[in-house]
Amino acid sequence: MRLLSAQDILRIWELGQHQPDWYRSLLMLSAAFPHVPQQELAAVSIGRRNATLFALRNCLLGTQVNAFAHCPQCAEKLEFGVNATDLCDTNPIAPIAPEFSLTVHGFQLRFRALTSVDLAEVSRCGDHAIARQRLIERCVLQATLGEGEAIAAAALPESVITALAEALAECDPASTFRFSLSCPACQHEWRDEFDIGAFFWLELTMQARRLLNEVHTLANAYGWREADILAMSAFRRQAYLEGVL
Repeated sequence: MRLLSAQDILRIWELGQHQPDWYRSLLMLSAAFPHVPQQELAAVSIGRRNATLFALRNCLLGTQVNAFAHCPQCAEKLEFGVNATDLCDTNPIAPIAPEFSLTVHGFQLRFRALTSVDLAEVSRCGDHAIARQRLIERCVLQATLGEGEAIAAAALPESVITALAEALAECDPASTFRFSLSCPACQHEWRDEFDIGAFFWLELTMQARRLLNEVHTLANAYGWREADILAMSAFRRQAYLEGVL
């Protein structure tokens, strides 16, 4: 895994404008693994993708994640920190099993983990329920009932879908991150989902804007080109900035 340079950060940020989260995540991974075709990265399971994004983020910004959430009961803003050391994976293209099986309530399912390709296919679907159903249909390879009666994925009962979601999370760890939180104002406790792709993008946006400000300041002060300024180490850029400011 290659570390992101200042040039990488600005390029990712520029290309990712007005793009969905799944595409932004691929941009970040493509920069970290430049020799891996993007279509191969897109076929990586969501869990492996997320864990690798954590690893990439940790190398760039450190292992401490500072985030916030709003209490669903009283709307109090809660800030919390997480050490992401155990949530990362530096080998995203290591394959997981191509398919898994699940037996629940008399139904037998063969299914596979979801990928960025699946997210891309439903990203333009404006209806959440329809998008959810399409993802189910894409990940369920076969469904039978009883002695082998074929069942369409669209006909699976909600109890089976719930069990499938739990099995997907177990078979592809890191596909979903949920943190246990407690509100200091009303003592309400809940589990909140954390989207590493969206969160890392926000942090990368802040890094990009900081870099642009540094380029603007140093270019005005010394007449240097953007490429030359970005090629400097962060330490050297800061030393020049201190001389200007």
